[in-house]
Amino acid sequence: MDCEKDYLPTPTVSVYDNLELTKVTIFSSVPFGKMSREDRLWSCYSHACIKHVNDEVMSNATLRERFGLDESYMSQISRLIRDASEAGLIKKSDPSSSNKFSRYEPYWA
Repeated sequence: MDCEKDYLPTPTVSVYDNLELTKVTIFSSVPFGKMSREDRLWSCYSHACIKHVNDEVMSNATLRERFGLDESYMSQISRLIRDASEAGLIKKSDPSSSNKFSRYEPYWA
């Protein structure tokens, strides 16, 4: 997805009139620190979905790369992953793995 490659917020998709109208909103660049909590969670979930359909898994490192962040943001991304997991958006690919080496997928996978 080009939005991921260009570090853009994930587009929102809205469906109206019993699925007869779909609106996709694409956003300009927003630094990670200025994104809302909801935008961060949506981007995390979308990243996990994109990884899953490409036969890959999401990790702290891939999510940092998605946002264009270096290793100094590792703890912030860990919190985002925890929040997304608690919100039921993502889950561990292997529930028995340690948090340090965890990989994630969408809740529905």
